Amino acid sequence: PSHTLRNQLEYALGACGLPISVKPEQIHFLHQNTQSCTYTVRPVAQKRGFIVRIYRSPITDQTALHAHYMAQSLYYRLAHHVNDAVCPSIFHYHVDNDLACSIESELTAVPHHQMCPTEWLQMGQTLGTFIGRMNQKSAHLQGMGTLSWNGAKLFGENPLVNLRLIERASYIVTGK
Repeated sequence: PSHTLRNQLEYALGACGLPISVKPEQIHFLHQNTQSCTYTVRPVAQKRGFIVRIYRSPITDQTALHAHYMAQSLYYRLAHHVNDAVCPSIFHYHVDNDLACSIESELTAVPHHQMCPTEWLQMGQTLGTFIGRMNQKSAHLQGMGTLSWNGAKLFGENPLVNLRLIERASYIVTGK
């Protein structure tokens, strides 16, 4: 893809199945860190836009990037079983030799800095309930620890037998 921001964003959106033409006034910078730049792209006809993260570093380990994005996708899918308003309803990612990116829908049309205290309180209560319920969910993945991707599925790098040993050791030490 071309290295202009507009072309990168259009390429990212298209690669993720959202072929949208982007005008400069629809692009808003959100955040930058050592690994990615994050933008909001808000098409004219929509109240809510998309959060686009473009990976900045050279793409040297596509498998690790797939594992990262697949874990995020899995979390969002599990989250929607708990409360479909807490995580983005749209999430796509793309990894190739030239570009790694993710696209997700914005959660609200109201920027956080424009929310009133009552809205913040309601959001906090919703998130507290959500986190409690999410902690009861199981991802049904093999293994534990750092997630990896083998080209077909996500799995924990350490076998579950380690978790059982940890649980037994905890019981021996604490009696719980």
